[in-house]
Amino acid sequence: MLTILWLPIGISAAVSWSLPRNVCTPSVALVNTSKPTTIVGTGTPASCNQSALSAALVKGGIITFNCVSSVNDTIIDGAGIVTLNGLEKARILNFNRNNFQLSTPKLTVQRLRFINGHCQNANVGQDVAGGAVRTIGGGTTTVNGSVFTGNQCSNGGGLGILGSGLTISNSYFATNQATGNGGNPGNGGNGGALYVDGLGRNVTICGARFTGNQANKFGGAYFRVSYNGSEQNDFENVLVDSNYVSRNVSGLAGGLYIQGGTITIRNSTIANNSADGGGAMFLSNDKLVTLNDVNLLNNTAYTSLGGAFFCSNPVSGSFTGLTIANNYADAFGAAFAFCSTTITLSNSIIANNTVGNTYPANACTSMMNGGPGVVQSPINKQKPATGTDALCTNGTITKSNNVSIILNSTTWIIKGIGAQPVYLGSAIIPGL
Repeated sequence: MLTILWLPIGISAAVSWSLPRNVCTPSVALVNTSKPTTIVGTGTPASCNQSALSAALVKGGIITFNCVSSVNDTIIDGAGIVTLNGLEKARILNFNRNNFQLSTPKLTVQRLRFINGHCQNANVGQDVAGGAVRTIGGGTTTVNGSVFTGNQCSNGGGLGILGSGLTISNSYFATNQATGNGGNPGNGGNGGALYVDGLGRNVTICGARFTGNQANKFGGAYFRVSYNGSEQNDFENVLVDSNYVSRNVSGLAGGLYIQGGTITIRNSTIANNSADGGGAMFLSNDKLVTLNDVNLLNNTAYTSLGGAFFCSNPVSGSFTGLTIANNYADAFGAAFAFCSTTITLSNSIIANNTVGNTYPANACTSMMNGGPGVVQSPINKQKPATGTDALCTNGTITKSNNVSIILNSTTWIIKGIGAQPVYLGSAIIPGL
């Protein structure tokens, strides 16, 4: 057993110091430390402290330090005139720190177009990601005013973000593909446009459009797994349309797949997406989900439940100002599947969501907690079934058989007949 007696010490790495000059040939050469047992520090002086060093000494082996990042942040600006083309042969940009714990350096790409970036066909796996751009470790990756089209990888055809944060503003993702299969664990196929996997890292997306992206397992547009429950997924003014997961692969989430963490979606439209289950969204074990002014329209679950929403494990939060209309599930639960009273729904319209099996619950498989202002239409089941459909909340619901929602797919603005939607759509369409 190794016993270590510590006196109070300080570890300083803010300023480098010179090594003594080589006067004689050492009788013992420097030890190769390229494969350390423990790296003390995560790229900042404050992270190199007594407790971190003590833990490393107890473990023994080779110990190195990472107290100050010696790598500069990278900023690439295409000025709106530069296209980076992978020619369907190679990933375009690989930003690899080889350590998920590092918070520096940061990568920023702005006003660039990334096209035809491809991982090699043999390069598949659950963490093989990023046909156009891959980051491993380091600080938050920032994408601003950029375009990603026609990129492919096992996961995250456009972006593969592993162990990094992500901020996207005013950007466009179209026809990117996650070409793996089997999911996670498995050989990938997650996140047609974006794949994010990282402990304690946050994602913020504003003013982006995701259209025509495709996955082979989970998340036609976006795939995210979290670990400690605090990782944030914040979306504002996004348009997620016409993304899909391949048929008959037990796939989920034609639009957004989010597992763990917290979710905030505001002023957004999620429409015309499709998967075997959870046509628009699949949520799993998400501690706090807040949806304000979101339209979920014309999404499809090919073979299963949840044309719009599929909730798995505890999903908690509040949904307000939603219009969930014209979604389809080949089984049942075309609007909400397995979303329960841990979610409060208010000031929302649930209208004309249709199913392949009309005898079970048509719109919602279970009740959510009922806030004010919820409209459900039709209240009668589809033929050939008869009777009243199951209610979507345990509160007071305005029941109707005459509400229609019409989507203008050019402007992405909706019109309500028989009920007035809270959110009509964005005044400015995100993307190109």
